[in-house]
Amino acid sequence: MLLSKPVRQQICLQYELESKMTLLHIESSEAIKNQIFRLEIRDDHDSLIRRHEDIKDSTFEIVFKPQPNTIVNICLLNIVKDASWVKKGYIRQVNLEVSPVYDYSNPRYDKKEIKGLREMMNRNGRELIENVEIVLSKLEEEMKFLVKREHNLRDLNENTLNVLNWQIVALFIAGMLTQSYALWCLRKIAKF
Repeated sequence: MLLSKPVRQQICLQYELESKMTLLHIESSEAIKNQIFRLEIRDDHDSLIRRHEDIKDSTFEIVFKPQPNTIVNICLLNIVKDASWVKKGYIRQVNLEVSPVYDYSNPRYDKKEIKGLREMMNRNGRELIENVEIVLSKLEEEMKFLVKREHNLRDLNENTLNVLNWQIVALFIAGMLTQSYALWCLRKIAKF
């Protein structure tokens, strides 16, 4: 479907829908800077079901719920703003897909499919648990290493502090002895 140049161009497509929930999937080429691309979904009584003012993305999905067994008009409106002086056409290619959405209110279960899903979930659960256990064991080893290293560094720090304290005391005593000797020498020289 091509939407092209005229300042306003509208294309409407009719669908007869049986499903209560319907998915409308639109894929389009890139948006043009001065172009508005509008979507309207109306029923056969011309009542508005859904509307989207400006579709800018290249893929767009919308879910709507018409009345059962209703004819629905899906209208795409292409508006080119400020193009009065431009003679060249603006083209936007659009692919439209209308499909029913699965009705989850009345599920139909396949026993083989459920069994396969349970097996897959159990397998994935076991793999996840094994991966978590591996990571936890690695973390536990790292924590043991860090605790041991912290104890060694604390012991080294305490030993260094003790040695440093004794060195300061020894240096103080050596300084006092040096001062005492210097004073004794000066007294002896002064007596002569």
